[in-house]
Amino acid sequence: MVCEECRRQGRTTLGRIADHVKPLAEGGTGERSNYQLLCQACSDAKGLKDKGQQARAIGVDRTGRPTSASHPWSQSAPVSPMSRRRVTPPGGGESREAAGGRTEHGGSCAARAFPK
Repeated sequence: MVCEECRRQGRTTLGRIADHVKPLAEGGTGERSNYQLLCQACSDAKGLKDKGQQARAIGVDRTGRPTSASHPWSQSAPVSPMSRRRVTPPGGGESREAAGGRTEHGGSCAARAFPK
């Protein structure tokens, strides 16, 4: 049978723990309607919540950001498509892609177009 909490969140996880929906200490009963089947992770999280605590997520800091340097969110931002444009090398020729207005030789297009 499937964990009730996982099912509510669109996941399919095998439930193995019979849990009281309303804890007995808070007036819950032993009736079948007060039971739900949970997986270990959801049972642990609910147990902490019932005690007024919060489950600690693995792999993230207190703000929810990934702690792994290899996580895509930890990588540098991609180059914006707006920073790439077509340029023509000095003296004409075919245009090519350049990032940040730089030519293949590393100089600025503006410096080549307006020599001193």
